[in-house]
Amino acid sequence: MASSPPARAPHLVPTSADPSGVQLRVRPKTATEWRQRVEESDGDLSLTVEALLRDYESLERRMHGFALRARAAQALADRLSLSVHVVGASGVLFANAAARDLEREGVLREVEGRLECAGFEAKEDLEQAIVEAQRGGSVRRSFVLIRDRKPRLLGLVLSTEGALPGAAIVVVADPTVERAVDADVYCRHFGLTPAEGRVAERLAIGESAREVADSLDIGVETVRTHVKSILRKMGTNRQIDAVRMLVTGPLLLG
Repeated sequence: MASSPPARAPHLVPTSADPSGVQLRVRPKTATEWRQRVEESDGDLSLTVEALLRDYESLERRMHGFALRARAAQALADRLSLSVHVVGASGVLFANAAARDLEREGVLREVEGRLECAGFEAKEDLEQAIVEAQRGGSVRRSFVLIRDRKPRLLGLVLSTEGALPGAAIVVVADPTVERAVDADVYCRHFGLTPAEGRVAERLAIGESAREVADSLDIGVETVRTHVKSILRKMGTNRQIDAVRMLVTGPLLLG
């Protein structure tokens, strides 16, 4: 009589050391591998391991969701012209593209788990503000960063208001950076003509009618005509309100 083939060694073997009664000889890395182990064992698994498998799959789905949300938050923050750092007790937890630019420039840097800046006076102000914000409560402290032969930067340290205990938010803005949106975005959003979009683009960076005319090489009266049309299409009769709409909100993300 032909002898039956030797039984394959199971991946799960009994052990008295484990309260569940099983011990993993090979540790699966994914839910699919776990399922394969279950099938190969002909269902001979303890209820404890079955429960662990379900927990593992649930945790895997949650971690995937966390990763997607983190990438979405990073993508959004990288579109901002403001520098944003989130600083915890162990160091920088988050930095957007503008913040990384300041780090490369040497204006801000992480040293032994602390976010520091160039300039002794500003350094002390920043460190104290971050410590206060990390302690919790409602904190809003401003500071100024001085750069060599460049305009100064305006900074703000905020607490997370309990959203992330022990962390502080550090925001830095360069007042000289033009934050206007491309003219095509204005055209699509407000229904402006290409000529009106170009005028809106110049208004958004603070130019007067005369300066817009010089920049676009058109007459001042032509600019004023375009402005009247822009105000009508944007639903306002005040230029200041129109400019505020042009330089704030989601339009800044392009």
